[in-house]
Amino acid sequence: MESVEVLRGPQGTLFGRNTIGGAVLLNSKKPTDEFSGNAEVKLGSDDMRNAVLNFNVPLSENLFSKISLASSKRDGYVERVYDGVELGDDDSLAGRVALLWQASDQLTVLLTADYTKENEQGAPAVSLGVNDSAVWPTLANRYQIPSCSVYTGAPAGAPIPSPTNGDPNCLNETTILGEHKSGGTSKVESDLDYWGVHLTAEWDVSEKLTVKSITGYRDLESFSARDGDATPHVLINTEDEFYHEQFSQEIQFSGVAYDSQVKWILGLFYFEENAENPNPLDGLPIQVGSIFSGGEVENDNWDVFAKSTWDMTSDFSITAGIRYTDEQKQFLPYSIVPPDGGPYFGGGGPGTRNRYADCPTGAEGPAACPGGPFPGLLFLPGDSLVPQEWVEEEFQKTNVMVNGAWNLSDDVMVYATYSQGFKSGGFVQRYQAGAPAVTSFDPEEVEAIEFGLKSSWLDNSLRVNAAAFYSDYQDMQLVALFGFAPVTKNAGEATLKGFEIEATYIPESSWLIQLGVGYLDAEYEELSDDILNTTPITKDSAFAQVPEWSTNLGISYTTTWGEWTVEPRLDWIYSDETYQDATNDPLLLSDSYNLLNASITMTSASDAWELVAAGRNLTDELYLITGRSSFNSAPGYAEGIYSRGKEWSLSVKYNF
Repeated sequence: MESVEVLRGPQGTLFGRNTIGGAVLLNSKKPTDEFSGNAEVKLGSDDMRNAVLNFNVPLSENLFSKISLASSKRDGYVERVYDGVELGDDDSLAGRVALLWQASDQLTVLLTADYTKENEQGAPAVSLGVNDSAVWPTLANRYQIPSCSVYTGAPAGAPIPSPTNGDPNCLNETTILGEHKSGGTSKVESDLDYWGVHLTAEWDVSEKLTVKSITGYRDLESFSARDGDATPHVLINTEDEFYHEQFSQEIQFSGVAYDSQVKWILGLFYFEENAENPNPLDGLPIQVGSIFSGGEVENDNWDVFAKSTWDMTSDFSITAGIRYTDEQKQFLPYSIVPPDGGPYFGGGGPGTRNRYADCPTGAEGPAACPGGPFPGLLFLPGDSLVPQEWVEEEFQKTNVMVNGAWNLSDDVMVYATYSQGFKSGGFVQRYQAGAPAVTSFDPEEVEAIEFGLKSSWLDNSLRVNAAAFYSDYQDMQLVALFGFAPVTKNAGEATLKGFEIEATYIPESSWLIQLGVGYLDAEYEELSDDILNTTPITKDSAFAQVPEWSTNLGISYTTTWGEWTVEPRLDWIYSDETYQDATNDPLLLSDSYNLLNASITMTSASDAWELVAAGRNLTDELYLITGRSSFNSAPGYAEGIYSRGKEWSLSVKYNF
């Protein structure tokens, strides 16, 4: 990497849709006119074996190349106790080629191509519990698990709660095996093939005008399989195939005016994507059945944007920007019962199972499912849960930003920013019940105000940056489970306010101290009746994955040992407790945690060799990273992914 830029707050003016919370820019090093490179090998816990090779090779006087290869292998850390499979492993291979052509002093062309391949086991999810009073576990315990104490044999009649009193042969709380053990036995897999090409041409037309063209194409194929309940029995298993390709083209015109007092940029952007995303889902083999969910997507959008900075005086400048986006989205749903599968009992209670798409009157009788637990309506093989037809939505949005920056001195600058952004609308693609039409949701919009300080003190030995912000969200998008289907809905209005402080202090040349503190107060102001009436979310609910407080502290010391430079470093990270879902399910509450990381870096006098010994999470904190819960609905299960725990690594890098 050459640099990493973290842009906070809405970035809708220059970067467009879906940068509502900010943007992270990763800038790779460009090829140069000198032969150079490096090779790095890294070993670590859980049999980590990583290797990276970089070669910078000039091909001619004005044509330079850079070739990068990387391999990452590591064992998983969650064991499936019944078959020994280790989940959460790494097994990837990646490569990148860059060609830089300096056609003239005014024209530069950069072409890059990259490829990544991953073949891994599934995500390291474990059971957080099974509710043996919920419908699906009751059905499984009574009719599909002969060793369970409440087993009664062939299905007959509607299910009733059947508490199992902790019988380990049943689906209940005994499915919890620990943070790093899973009882799953169904298929798990995670494969990815991903490649892209990127062409940037930059032409300095004159001292006051530059034209840049940025062209990109990407192609992705992936497959994953998941044992959702992480138990030895079948409650819910899913597969996800994803085929995606995208093309983008951006043209930028930039320059200066009025004796360089005004810097400006004007741009045009076009983007299109096509995707297929079939999602087979298998529920209880007899009582629930299978759905083939997902769909096809065809989206395109075009944007026009402009941004300008005017240095009104030597100490004060104003920046203003605007972007207009026109977006069209099309979706073809796949929500059907597989033609080669059994019937699917989907949606509502007995007598309310409407087959909207294929049988508007919904008139099967008990004979449609002989011996089934639910006499009445159901979906038969080949039936659709929603109409199988293309649907379309179009969104137009205009975002603006205004910033004023005032240099109080050579070392202190204060600023104020007003900005807008939006997250794209779309369609719900997963249905667990019949519906008369595909459901869509509107874009999420935000208006943000930020006041900040950037400063240096004590002869540039202390740098302090601070920002306070207030964000007003409209039509906020929330993902919540309806039955067992994740559905995105516009929840209403919300505000986020808080502050961030970053400080870097060099008390003397050998020491470096870095501190960061963040506070975030997020709350709903209004919620839609749909959310209030169909979910447990209230105005007092906490936002998902939003800690109130977060802190980091890093201390390093640089010294010499013979011809080597030695730098030990210690980092402490704190994160407040968070819920992992919008409904604040207590099973998905991640407690606050502290991480302690340490490293020692040794660099040779010629900078040719670099040795690093590192430890992460030295106190072996086990905290919930993410999760999913249907514990209090019909499926009656919850799953989660915990941190890996204590880790160590040793790396050797040679620069030439």
